[in-house]
Amino acid sequence: MRSNSVASCVVGIVVAACATPGSVDKAPASGAPPVAAAPAPDKKPWESGAPVHFRSLNDDDQKAYMKEVVVPRMTEVLQKLDPKEFEKVTCKTCHGENIKERGFEMPSPDIHVLDFVKDKVEHDKEMKFMSEQVVPEMARLLGEPQFDPATKTGFGCMGCHTAAAH
Repeated sequence: MRSNSVASCVVGIVVAACATPGSVDKAPASGAPPVAAAPAPDKKPWESGAPVHFRSLNDDDQKAYMKEVVVPRMTEVLQKLDPKEFEKVTCKTCHGENIKERGFEMPSPDIHVLDFVKDKVEHDKEMKFMSEQVVPEMARLLGEPQFDPATKTGFGCMGCHTAAAH
């Protein structure tokens, strides 16, 4: 049986900010702002090796990127926490149930609701793993900076999870 543990987030899909997919910034001689080069027509934006800015992808490319890149990579990461629980990572692992009806929106109301005080005591190992392994890797995959408490911006726990009301 699949637990609704703190670790059931990630492919949390979702959410983002870096360089345009497959881009190489080129500054025009006129001093105008840099212009992103288009990816090669026979390649997906993420196949160029350049950072991917998830939100800049169209719906079809977002879906393909999640299936081809995010799910396999986050499966590797999550299996380090619990190989049995994360033997088979799917869209529902992070997005929860009724994902199509919810338009794949994140954070997911279906995965573990975070209570930072209680979870620090009851799920310290998972919280540490998520903050040190999952969040940085998911932020990288989405092309976002990691959450910065000072500015309250970037990808963090709340990109996938909702928080308990106190």
